Amino acid sequence: MKNQPVLKILIPLIALLGVFAASMGLFDQTSGEPYAFTSHRGEEVMINGHGLYFYDTVSSAAQQQGNDIVTLVVGVPLLVVSAWLAFRGSLRGRLLLTGILGFFLYTYMSMCMLTSFNALFLVYVALFALSLYAFISMHDVL
Repeated sequence: MKNQPVLKILIPLIALLGVFAASMGLFDQTSGEPYAFTSHRGEEVMINGHGLYFYDTVSSAAQQQGNDIVTLVVGVPLLVVSAWLAFRGSLRGRLLLTGILGFFLYTYMSMCMLTSFNALFLVYVALFALSLYAFISMHDVL
């Protein structure tokens, strides 16, 4: 792989930041209770009111925490395994690495754009940027 030295730096950073962001989303349980909020259009929604996703609706906070579980249980291990296989020269490993980088790219682009502003916004932006750069660096796969 032509961009192997760059990817050897980017992939561990993505894995570490991914574990940090997903762990904070799951285990940061700031106290509080869900509360009702009426939007400017008159629709009443329930705001989460606790944890990292304090200002998100209860529904979107549950979806984001589900995505955090998938990132911890599936995303990061697949990233590590696919990187190991890709660096050994496996075509399947390189294809899997491209796909899992696409997952991180999509996930953290969504977290940047769709999540209410929270303490991890800059971590989301960093993960999005690192994933985008690593995804583009995989151009020599095919």
